[in-house]
Amino acid sequence: SDIRTMATVMGNMLKGALLSNITLLVPAIASLVPALMAVMNAAGVVAGGALGMAQAFGTAYAGVGLFAGMAVSALDMLKKGTLEATAETQRYQSSLDSLKSAWEG
Repeated sequence: SDIRTMATVMGNMLKGALLSNITLLVPAIASLVPALMAVMNAAGVVAGGALGMAQAFGTAYAGVGLFAGMAVSALDMLKKGTLEATAETQRYQSSLDSLKSAWEG
């Protein structure tokens, strides 16, 4: 009976000590909230930057595509002779001819 009473007293002491120390966890948990918000804020900034980069690359890709389309159109007009011959187009033709001769060996 004494051993059972001693175990009950020790068990209740341990429960009481743990229960009284729960209040020590409140400041620790409260200090985690700003750290968590800082990490979430940083993740939002990174996501916004990634979206901005994606939009910039999309715009650049569209610009390159439009430029290539205009270049193909201009080269086609040059082949057909509908583009006015200027010094630049003559330089282009001579450069193209020299490239073709160098390529063929």
